[in-house]
Amino acid sequence: MRRIRFKGVEKKAEVEDNVETFPDEQVLATSLEVLPWYVDIIYYPENGIIPYDLSSVQKKKFFHDCRMYLWVEPYLFRICIDNIIQRCIPEIDQAFVLQACHALPYGGHFGGVRTTAKLLKLGFYRPALFKDAHFCVKSCDECQHTGNISNRHEMPLNPIQEVEVFVVWGIDFMGPFVSSYGNKYILVAMEYVSKWVEVMAFPMNDVKRVIGFLRKNIFT
Repeated sequence: MRRIRFKGVEKKAEVEDNVETFPDEQVLATSLEVLPWYVDIIYYPENGIIPYDLSSVQKKKFFHDCRMYLWVEPYLFRICIDNIIQRCIPEIDQAFVLQACHALPYGGHFGGVRTTAKLLKLGFYRPALFKDAHFCVKSCDECQHTGNISNRHEMPLNPIQEVEVFVVWGIDFMGPFVSSYGNKYILVAMEYVSKWVEVMAFPMNDVKRVIGFLRKNIFT
């Protein structure tokens, strides 16, 4: 800080330094973090704190919704109607998860409904999920440049079956072959995703052999 003094009629200004020190002076830095949308759901079971600006109807809905959530630090999970547990997504992770389910090679730049289905299949949950997914699709630069393709110019589509590992198997008999140790047929089972193969020789190609093969090699 500087102080200006005037001397005499000429009013000459003399500037002198005024050193002022504050022994306890500190510079404090504060950071404001965005609280997740489920912060009230976490605080209520732990501390019994409910939002003060809720009406009576909103309080009943809030108490009902709290029973559907499970807090396992540091994540909050939602128990759906079909007893499937899904992890709740905070705002800071929303854009990344939606972008991964839409724009990455796994996403395939599908529409809002398919993008939401992929996100739910991965085990994530967020209120207004369909609305956020549609907004993500509309804001995708690559999708907007591609635009809508008319039926005249579109390529024929082949359905692709999305399955998990060890869910879909292909089973068939090979033979008959020349008898070897009393066996004339070979039963081959292949898993569609991992291409895992199980092979066993049988003397007959009947249903009884197939059931025994499945019990011994697939279901156990």
